[in-house]
Amino acid sequence: MKTKLGIVGPHDSIQNISEVASEFSDQLTIIPFIYEKVEDAANFIKQTNEIDIWFFSGQAPFTIAREHLKEQNSFFPPLNGSSLTKVLLDISYKNKSNLEKVSFDTILTKEVIETYLELDLCTDNLHLYPYSGYKSTDNLVDYHCQLYAKEIVDSCVTGVRSVYDKLIKKNIPAYRITATKMEIRNSLLVAIQRSKVLHFKKSQIAVFILKIHGLDRFISNNKLSFDNYRLNLKLQEIIITFTEKIDGSFVSQGNDKFIIFSTRGSLENQNHDSINTFIEKMSITSNLSVNVGIGYGNTIYGAEKNAYLGLDNAKSIGENTAIISNGVGEFKRVLYRNDDFSYSYKSEDKETLEKLKSAGVSLKTYNKIISIQENIENSPVSANVLSTWLGMTTRNARRILHALTKCNLAKVTGVEHPTARGRPSKVYRVGV
Repeated sequence: MKTKLGIVGPHDSIQNISEVASEFSDQLTIIPFIYEKVEDAANFIKQTNEIDIWFFSGQAPFTIAREHLKEQNSFFPPLNGSSLTKVLLDISYKNKSNLEKVSFDTILTKEVIETYLELDLCTDNLHLYPYSGYKSTDNLVDYHCQLYAKEIVDSCVTGVRSVYDKLIKKNIPAYRITATKMEIRNSLLVAIQRSKVLHFKKSQIAVFILKIHGLDRFISNNKLSFDNYRLNLKLQEIIITFTEKIDGSFVSQGNDKFIIFSTRGSLENQNHDSINTFIEKMSITSNLSVNVGIGYGNTIYGAEKNAYLGLDNAKSIGENTAIISNGVGEFKRVLYRNDDFSYSYKSEDKETLEKLKSAGVSLKTYNKIISIQENIENSPVSANVLSTWLGMTTRNARRILHALTKCNLAKVTGVEHPTARGRPSKVYRVGV
């Protein structure tokens, strides 16, 4: 499978990089992204999701796009002494200009000074403007223009195409420094190697172990209750939905532990909010705390072993926590809620406590409903919604909402249209 290489830069740089990249046509599919203004580089990243490796023409477009990138799969070829030597040849032999009165931007001071000293050139009258990140076109143009207007320099060298174009329009002797083919080739080789590492990582097996604490005890105390069957079906429905999202499969080990098998790439494509919602649904539906261990490995045995290490680590941190273990002694916490994860068991509001007492609703249940409301983007809740999330009958959920309304802890805000025959259900805003 070929790596999709997105090349970002002005037209001439794209042409140069593509020519070198064609040497690796058996490993790369080249996709060019040409911009007129360097500031447009970020738009390509925001609008494109199918690129494996991003390769930028230089430091400026890379910096502009960086906040939208995963740092490990983006590159640009550095400017060095070899890049500079070519420009100096143009200045000296083609235009017969003075090499010792020049202004530079972008390229590092160390590269300029070393190259000049190796060529036995004086560095006293050089003006250097190295910088990290990005400087605007106007900023760099002003820098060169002021030096040239005061006759401090005879020539200007820039690493940015738009700066070069503006200087030429002003009839200022300007030269553009670009990466050599050797540097482009070396950077591409690093990019290809990194792509192979990332592909290997993404193809690793991922094991996701979820433990619901106390569920076995709850079920053994209610052996003959049909609510047990309903709860089990609801938990499995949540697991099936999440497993489908990550292209996996799952097995249950008893009533309180579920193991999901997938690949690292599929799991990492889910953001933490998606995992967070899954864990929160399992906790609220079961009315119990959960922990998750996620393990990566080259074999099922290795990934499962790492997942158990993550699970043990998650238990030691606290409830409703997920930990990734990569098997080399490194743990990454992907989810951690503080003590009021979805709800709180305590409240300092005596008035609310009195109202809940008169309604016959526990503080724990009340705060769970508030959390459910937040989870569904602060939308009002109905008895049907509560029964799904809390694993109770619709009748019981309706009773709770009615009781909260009577003591002014909820109010009816409308009705939801029924999907079948029957009266429309009321929807409530809880916590008014």
